[in-house]
Amino acid sequence: MSSHPSNPKPILLTVNGEPHRHQGSGTLTALLAEMDIGSKPVAVLINDAVVNEKDRRRARVKDGDLVEVLIFAGGG
Repeated sequence: MSSHPSNPKPILLTVNGEPHRHQGSGTLTALLAEMDIGSKPVAVLINDAVVNEKDRRRARVKDGDLVEVLIFAGGG
């Protein structure tokens, strides 16, 4: 029997003020992909701390985290 479940327990987050169940690996990169953000230019905060773009691959989310994803939009 494996010690790693095939379906990991969802991570319960608040994303942009709304409840969100992250089904992925818990990395910020996986969360952004799950949200269909991919490589769009965004600013990300986890629990009010800015996550620099270079640190996103290492950043992880955990139960109860507050995540803000700000998508840049052009305009004029």
